[in-house]
Amino acid sequence: MDLIYQQLEPYRNRKSLERLISQNNLEPIISLPEIEIVDGYGSISLNINYDCLRFVSDYLKDPSLLEGDKKDLAMSQVLFFERRGYNNTSTSEDNDIVIYGYPIEIALESETEPVEHIGVVKDKKVISMWGNTFVYKHDLNAVPLAYGNIAAFFRKIKK
Repeated sequence: MDLIYQQLEPYRNRKSLERLISQNNLEPIISLPEIEIVDGYGSISLNINYDCLRFVSDYLKDPSLLEGDKKDLAMSQVLFFERRGYNNTSTSEDNDIVIYGYPIEIALESETEPVEHIGVVKDKKVISMWGNTFVYKHDLNAVPLAYGNIAAFFRKIKK
């Protein structure tokens, strides 16, 4: 099954975000209206293994996201999430998972990961952990350049 995704719209600060995060310079980031720090150093584990997938798993209280091999996520995003009770959708709602990355054909050509980042939709924004220190609430397109050029949504199947 093919991944349903949308191309990220141009966002004027993507390159700047990349540079500021790599320099750990948060002052200019928090002054951007489309980005807000919602959690940081005090309550987030500073364990290097606490990544964006673990954050999403904790946020949604869904340990199934951590089961199995994360390499499966790189090989087939649709299958990875379907096995955990999620459907790929063309629109987003609160508590949907959003993945950022590259279309598989581009990822294979450039030897990059097809999935670079994962977050959760909340109030028409995305909540996600950048690096292993802060959680941000941001516009869909307001992410560092390294997170790719597409976004795809996955919604938990209601039982």
